[in-house]
Amino acid sequence: YSAVQRLAILDELTGLNNRRGFFEIGEREWERAIRLDRPLAALFLDIDQFKQFNDTYSYAVGDQVLRLLADCLRDNLRKVDIAGRYGGEEFVVLLPETGVLVAKDVAERLRIAASSVRVKSDLEELGITISVGVCQKTPDLTDLDALIAHAGQALKHAKNVGRNQVIISHAITNSQRDNGNGEINSVPTLPSQQRAEHPGNEREKALHHNRISSHDSGIPDLCKYPKPVLL
Repeated sequence: YSAVQRLAILDELTGLNNRRGFFEIGEREWERAIRLDRPLAALFLDIDQFKQFNDTYSYAVGDQVLRLLADCLRDNLRKVDIAGRYGGEEFVVLLPETGVLVAKDVAERLRIAASSVRVKSDLEELGITISVGVCQKTPDLTDLDALIAHAGQALKHAKNVGRNQVIISHAITNSQRDNGNGEINSVPTLPSQQRAEHPGNEREKALHHNRISSHDSGIPDLCKYPKPVLL
């Protein structure tokens, strides 16, 4: 991207991708995941009771909340993850090479990190919480919009049952079993020889052997989830 093009896809307030930028980059990642038959997960985040920050304190405080949450995302995601401001107080994250169980762990670490954020106002110091919906690419989801929509439905459920929690989309059914790599199987597993020759297999090993608690020096930095950062 040129400097002008880059500005067109960035959210001015938070510095994250705006909605247009998120989908431009995200569509390429979706197509790659489909072409190579790789896992892909999405998070849909919302700041709980955000309207109160604007109404009770000021819009400047509300803007501060948005910027601090954006910082929290940058500090706690990998370089390969794609984060964007979807609109208002809603944020979306695309997690390449990540199944739903690891994605849920990532969502939980973001939720915990967000709860440590402190926002300064003229009246008092404030805290925030977030709710998160999680969904994984499955054969039933035909495009990126559908993946994000299902994560959004899971987010709504999280808000309805009390906020400040992580909910996995109902699109991930009990009939789909965990394959041990934090991914729910939804397609046949390739035979071992074919898997060894499958494009991107080395990247898969690096990503999927890296759990939230793993920081082995042999894993490329862009594939690591950073140690949790509490602001």
